[in-house]
Amino acid sequence: EQQHWERWVYKEDWSDKEKKVFVEENDRRLNYGAWLLNNGNLEYINPEYYFFLQFYEADFEPKFIQAQQKMCWFLEYVDNNQNLYGSDIKKPRRMGATHIFISRSIRKSSKGRFKRVGIMSTDYKKAKENNFEPLVYAYENLNKHYKPNGESGTIKILYEKKSESIESYETLNGWIRIAHTTVKGFDGQKLVEFWFDEYSKVIGKINPLQIISVHKKCI
Repeated sequence: EQQHWERWVYKEDWSDKEKKVFVEENDRRLNYGAWLLNNGNLEYINPEYYFFLQFYEADFEPKFIQAQQKMCWFLEYVDNNQNLYGSDIKKPRRMGATHIFISRSIRKSSKGRFKRVGIMSTDYKKAKENNFEPLVYAYENLNKHYKPNGESGTIKILYEKKSESIESYETLNGWIRIAHTTVKGFDGQKLVEFWFDEYSKVIGKINPLQIISVHKKCI
């Protein structure tokens, strides 16, 4: 039988014990990663890529792709290196990088309070079609055990968490906002992530280095 990635499908009719096993094991994998046998080859999936493969919702189901696996290793290295502000990724078309960054934005912005993500695209039309619409769908269909309560709007997604003591909600004060390309798009905001999508398409109109210089101070 061919060995490949298969998503662990959550079922609402599971017993409480089965749901507990699902949550506890996924928590472990989201902290430490997981191992996968892929056509006889033992492959390591880090937490970033595991979240995408297991929980990202779109009009397709993610499959294990080595180029994506390696990109997520690289992103983890950058995140853990305090000497780096970020990364510049040049990749082939249609490798799924946009979806991985949407998954990453959801994961990062919902991991605690005041986790804010800024996404910049070439113009509002591209931002809406390529970033915001897939982002809203992925967020709204996220597994309930890993989805903070919240609401989606036209330019941002806000998160809330339910209070443990009373039937009310406490805001996480986190958000994901999408903007078209401007030099000072998120200037003055404290961001956990800034994602400048397809910046090569604005060369000649705006200097991308100016935008990067401003926004690296936000991280």
